[in-house]
Amino acid sequence: MTLQDIQIPFSDDAERGVLSCMICRHDVALEAQLELKDEHFYHPANRLIFQTIKTMVAEERPTELPAMSVFFMDMGLMDKIGGPATLAELYAFVPTPAHYDYYRDILKQKLKLRKVIEACTEVLQSVQEVGHGDADVLVDAAGERFYEIAAQEQTCQGTFKEKLMEYTNVWEARALGQVETGIPTRWRSWNATFGGITPRMWLIAGYPSDGKSSLAQGLVEDTLVHGGDVLWFMYEMDDTETIDRLVSSRSQLESKKVFFPQHHPLQQGEARRVSKAVGEMMNFGLHLRCEPTWTVEQIVAETRAMKRRNANLKLVVVDYLQLVPTAKDFGAKRSDQVAYISRTLKRDVSAANGIAVVVLSQLNDDGKTLDSRAPGQDASNVLFIEQAGETRDPVTRKAVKKEGGLRVAKNRNGPRGHLLPIRLEGASFCFEEREMGVVRQ
Repeated sequence: MTLQDIQIPFSDDAERGVLSCMICRHDVALEAQLELKDEHFYHPANRLIFQTIKTMVAEERPTELPAMSVFFMDMGLMDKIGGPATLAELYAFVPTPAHYDYYRDILKQKLKLRKVIEACTEVLQSVQEVGHGDADVLVDAAGERFYEIAAQEQTCQGTFKEKLMEYTNVWEARALGQVETGIPTRWRSWNATFGGITPRMWLIAGYPSDGKSSLAQGLVEDTLVHGGDVLWFMYEMDDTETIDRLVSSRSQLESKKVFFPQHHPLQQGEARRVSKAVGEMMNFGLHLRCEPTWTVEQIVAETRAMKRRNANLKLVVVDYLQLVPTAKDFGAKRSDQVAYISRTLKRDVSAANGIAVVVLSQLNDDGKTLDSRAPGQDASNVLFIEQAGETRDPVTRKAVKKEGGLRVAKNRNGPRGHLLPIRLEGASFCFEEREMGVVRQ
């Protein structure tokens, strides 16, 4: 069987069922013109009737049968839909307008099937045109096309009153400590500022060797400890180095003893700590993708596929932004490429799947995100890693001690500009929280 042999999927009965419900009840007509589009109706006469009813609704005309008959006659459309008998038949087609949801869902499914056939036809034509070209580019484009089909049918259900009732229940549960806004982290100041790791796009920026990966690792561990799954795209480190860091953190051993045990012999009991850490992590839902070739389109496809298989996926980490390639060609416009990648991660990874996405980024010499300002604009929360040291007061020119920590550059739901007392401890590659002014001995 070829694509040409496939019968176009549609249901004339379902189309007529929706139209019948719209004619019988004005409130259904109002609802349907918001939920459905012209393309949901495959039969030309049915589509014309739907378009006409939408026009009547927009002009605040009554949509009962007599008024509709007059309008069709005045517009010269009656013959195009099959005559007055067509409207009469539609009016009596369903026993009750309460069946509208049933017919509507059939139309949505039929349209989706037609779009799948259309997409398959486009993919087949592209294969014939590409021939021996880049298959990966074609696969990415096909995946994006099918994702668009799935996303088009997503609608927000429920009235505002229903949403308020649901909100009240959730808010009361929060106030009683029964549910968390996000996944709790090990850092109290982080939780107090952001409510944990919330399902948003996060941007963590810093200079080279500031510890961006280590901070992301802390968020990964906290998500795993609280039972969530994590998808981690790592562009600079391989599997072994990534696991080394996790073992160092979980065993609380200096990183050099985990990385290079042949040069830094373990003391009594330390090998047991490594084994215990490995055993604990056996049950972690961590999915490592330590390959530098993952395109942003592949990240979208992998996240979407994993979310379908595993509803427990809570966090995606991209380490780091400037190393992510794309199947699209932006030429020399590096800023446009980074902006596209950032926008895609926010829309198609975080928002589309309802999960947190932590994106790491380098800073340029001016303290701005490298290559583009778009990531800072797209992210809901932005943190800059600041190292402790000395700086000079711009007025007095005197040396001033600078506290290290995480600078809250953007906070969607709270204050910004302050410094969280969360700093990198070099021996363990972990970020720890302590009061400002307290120096670790």
